[in-house]
Amino acid sequence: MVMGSTSTPVSVAERGATTSAVGGGRKRKSQTPQQCPVCQKIIHGAGKLPRHMRTHTGEKPFQCSACGVRFTR
Repeated sequence: MVMGSTSTPVSVAERGATTSAVGGGRKRKSQTPQQCPVCQKIIHGAGKLPRHMRTHTGEKPFQCSACGVRFTR
């Protein structure tokens, strides 16, 4: 509880504080979750489905310039 201007206890919710102000975390932007067509896993976050799909395809698009080893991320 936080003390209001009249010394009356006021909850954080009543004061209109955001989640980030209370817990220090970021507020999640409302995005439509996507579902993997292969394993039906729900993927949250823009651009993360293509990264997840590499687990099924085995694609390794990133290559080390020093040794030539390829990676998924």
